[in-house]
Amino acid sequence: MRMPSTRTGRFLWAACGGFLVALTVVPLAFAAVTFNSFTPPTWNGSNWVATANVTFTGGSDKTVCLEYDTPSDPLVSVYCGSISPPGTFDFTCTIPGPDVANEPSPIAWQLVAWTSNAGCTGSRTAGPGGTFAPNGTGPLAVGLGGFSAVSGQGWSLLLGLVGLAAVAILMIRRRGQGAVAPVGR
Repeated sequence: MRMPSTRTGRFLWAACGGFLVALTVVPLAFAAVTFNSFTPPTWNGSNWVATANVTFTGGSDKTVCLEYDTPSDPLVSVYCGSISPPGTFDFTCTIPGPDVANEPSPIAWQLVAWTSNAGCTGSRTAGPGGTFAPNGTGPLAVGLGGFSAVSGQGWSLLLGLVGLAAVAILMIRRRGQGAVAPVGR
C-alpha cells in the first residue's frame, strides 16, 4: 500500500525556486544600461539642471534624456546627449526655467535611456526619478541613489519560463523515484 504523495507540494516548491532563479539570471544576461549616480534637477538661478553618470554595457541604448511632467502640460523630454556603447559617460540635462516657472505644484521627473542615437525615441529604459518644486526651492523628494535597468529581447521571458518548467519536472521525477511506502501491519 502506497502512502499519499506530496508531489503537488514538491512541485510548487520546485516551481517557486526555478522562477526565482530565472528572475535573477535572465535579467542579468540582458542588462544594457546602469544609472550609477545622479543629481536631481537643481535650480541654478535661471534653469533646472540635473546630472547623471551612466554606464552602457551593451545592447542598443544610445541616448539619455530627462522627462518631466507638469500638471498643466503633457510629458516633455529633454535631450541630454548620445554615446556609442560601451562605456561610462557623464550627462547634463537642462530644463529651461521659464518652461516650468508658473507651475502650481511639484513636477515629476525621470532620467531615461533610449535606443535612438539622435533623440528621445525608440525603446525606453527607465532610470531614477523624483519631484522638484517649480519655485526654485530645490527637490522635494529623491528616492534612489542609483538604478539598474534591463533592456532585452521579449523572447528571454519565454526562454526563462521553459527552463523553469524543465527544472520543476526534473526535480519531481528525481524525488518521485526515491519514494517508497513503508510496509503496513
